[in-house]
Amino acid sequence: MRIWAVSTAMFLGLAGVAQAGPLNFKQVAADAKWVVHLDVDEMHENIVAQRLYESSTQKFQNAEQHLDRLGSGLAMDPRKDLHEITVYSKQIGQHQGVVLVNADVNREMLLEKAKKAPGHQSVSYGPYEIHSWTFAPGKKAEQGITMKIRVGAKLHAFHEHHAAGAFFKPNILVFAETVEDVKGALDVLDGKATSLYGRKSPLTEAIPAGTTILARAVDLSSADCDSALLKQSDTINIVMGEDQGRSFLDAALLTKSAQAADQIKQIVDGARALAQLQHGGDAQIGKLLGQIQGQESGTMVSVALRAPAEDVATVLEKVESELAKHFHKFAPPEAKPGPGK
Repeated sequence: MRIWAVSTAMFLGLAGVAQAGPLNFKQVAADAKWVVHLDVDEMHENIVAQRLYESSTQKFQNAEQHLDRLGSGLAMDPRKDLHEITVYSKQIGQHQGVVLVNADVNREMLLEKAKKAPGHQSVSYGPYEIHSWTFAPGKKAEQGITMKIRVGAKLHAFHEHHAAGAFFKPNILVFAETVEDVKGALDVLDGKATSLYGRKSPLTEAIPAGTTILARAVDLSSADCDSALLKQSDTINIVMGEDQGRSFLDAALLTKSAQAADQIKQIVDGARALAQLQHGGDAQIGKLLGQIQGQESGTMVSVALRAPAEDVATVLEKVESELAKHFHKFAPPEAKPGPGK
């Protein structure tokens, strides 16, 4: 299972609550290395999110029909039934973790789909029934469906991997790669295993009001990968959202040395300068870029943005339109949509 694919395909939420809210640390295992939280209910009140949704559905006339079909496949309507998603893992750089989804799903329909999945098995765990199945059985990564992009690279979308899931509550689902991981997550939700609640950690820092997306990680240098950036990093904290009509973004990276922090700060400054050079002719985009503040203090690098939500929405709509034109220009002729498609 690729945890991000599962998080967008099926949904699990927070224990004991039917309504979404800020990340509940009681739901995350104490030994988690990273956590990502998406507050979908908060996004319904978010000016930027709503403006982008409206502009996208206007540009793509069949968008609502596609969402209808997606909802049928997921046994819920993500536009109104999905409340929040929490993803966490005990490892850095591995395709392993737990997805918690809070959603008003059609339980019977979802269970029926799971039972018809290839390799389906089920096992009882206390009061819970854990289901497991196989995606794309027999397909190797190089045989999977691919998506070609301009430079000719390929993104492998489907190949054989496994997943397991269970209902913790009628509106709360738990997904992981293995049955054992689902059991561990259920123990945390039940309070039988220790959680992050009450622990002092970069993962449990205060969450600003209006946060829609949160991403935090610790022990980044322990990642099982060849990334030089991760090897020089310790913790990262990203929160973004909207409060009282103003959008905010706060990102902070704690590195292993002041030298690494200085190099990353230079990269951030260079990226902003490049964006200003490319979009400097647009007063609104230039103004927003000028409001991005980058700081370096010892081994810490931070980036912050505070701006009226309406201004941010307008700029993102412009960027979205430019990107759409760019990719449409280089799309193969047969892939270019006709009128109304």
